[in-house]
Amino acid sequence: MNASRQKEILEAIQREEQALRNQKNAYEEELMTREKIDQEMLKQAYENKNHIEETIFAEIDALKEKNVRFQEKCHNERKQFGLKIWKTVEENNADVLNEMQRTNEIKLGNQQNKVDRELRMHALEQWTPETKVYVGNELKKDRKEAVFIVAVKRIVSAGQDLTDEVDSLADHTFELTTGCKRSALESDIGLCEHIVSMIISKIAELQDRCLEISIFCTTDHTMVKPVQKNAEEIGKSAREILMHLERFQVSLSDDPNTNSIKLFESVQTKNDRLKRMIKLIPDVTETNYAVTYLKKRIENGMDL
Repeated sequence: MNASRQKEILEAIQREEQALRNQKNAYEEELMTREKIDQEMLKQAYENKNHIEETIFAEIDALKEKNVRFQEKCHNERKQFGLKIWKTVEENNADVLNEMQRTNEIKLGNQQNKVDRELRMHALEQWTPETKVYVGNELKKDRKEAVFIVAVKRIVSAGQDLTDEVDSLADHTFELTTGCKRSALESDIGLCEHIVSMIISKIAELQDRCLEISIFCTTDHTMVKPVQKNAEEIGKSAREILMHLERFQVSLSDDPNTNSIKLFESVQTKNDRLKRMIKLIPDVTETNYAVTYLKKRIENGMDL
């Protein structure tokens, strides 16, 4: 092997090592973030536990006072109320035990995260140059998948925001009684006009999200083609909503009101279709190429 080739290999290894160092830093930052979240959850669990305990003691005190008052009436009532107290205490004790269990689970999770991080860092330092190169390539695939998955989630979120906004228009639209003077409907018309402008903005947002999906390649994820096909239908539904919405928007200027309700029903029909299209978006999950590669090497008894 000539010196030039050796130099190229060395530079490639150095680049991959730098990429792995960057990934290592990213792992550490992610784990620190998770640990912080876990700590916050633990703190919240303690606060919930304390709140429940305070509530229990307050309820017990209140029940005791009430029991004293009932004792003045008759023995049977006092006995029944005593049973009620016992039942309440048992239920509240069960709540406390559940909170304590959740607290312990969070503690164990924090400890396991720390152990996992130390094991990953140790393994990272022991990898051979060959493994580092392959893992670097697999991590690139994982990153492409992650970007695609985020894009799919954005479509779903934008679509749901749009359909919810259209649904919010219904209450005010059905107040626009046919034949009524515009002055009598001024409040509802104003609200309808405001919501329409919001819907138009959300349609543009959804169309942008659908356009983002079109730039992905089939090599980025196995579900790219099915999602792109679905995104095309969603974009089409959004355009149809916009077309019927514009007709409804024009009708808001009629005096007296003529057919706003009927036109809005057409918008609703298209909105229902969009809801169905959003539900048809296939589930998109991570392949975890890097982890899978390492597992296979371990299962085959190969050095890392």
